[in-house]
Amino acid sequence: MYPALAVSPINLIPSCRDCNTVKLNKKCTSYIETPINPYYDIVDNSIWLKATVAGNAELEIKYKVLHPTEWDTALFKRVGKHFELFQLQKLYCMQAIDEITNTIHMLKKLGKSSGVWALYQHLSDMRESCEKVSLNSWKSSLYRELSENKWFVETYLGG
Repeated sequence: MYPALAVSPINLIPSCRDCNTVKLNKKCTSYIETPINPYYDIVDNSIWLKATVAGNAELEIKYKVLHPTEWDTALFKRVGKHFELFQLQKLYCMQAIDEITNTIHMLKKLGKSSGVWALYQHLSDMRESCEKVSLNSWKSSLYRELSENKWFVETYLGG
């Protein structure tokens, strides 16, 4: 649609095949519809991604976008549109389930051998480690939730 943008540095953002396919050549009609640019939009200075974990026998994980107080409404809406456009709820949930599935045995073993406090400490250490890389990654958000979720630690893991 805009051949000059094909070589414009501001338009050249690496993306995976899935995200590139979702975006394709969709034309944004407003600032709020414009996807976040990882080079020019500063969105990792506040926590805006929230995971929630709940369930009884089955584990249920959801992600949502929070509105940091220092953000204006336009940026909040823009991040929300970005989250929707790239179907991040679905992607993050799949990654979170995979993460929990791959660590559940180790977590339960830790709980049995060292107790509830060790589980909370390990999950908190994982949160801290993930946040050092990216404050709002799906993994940071997941471990933020898990490290504070009494049901997950004390009932689901059986700590």
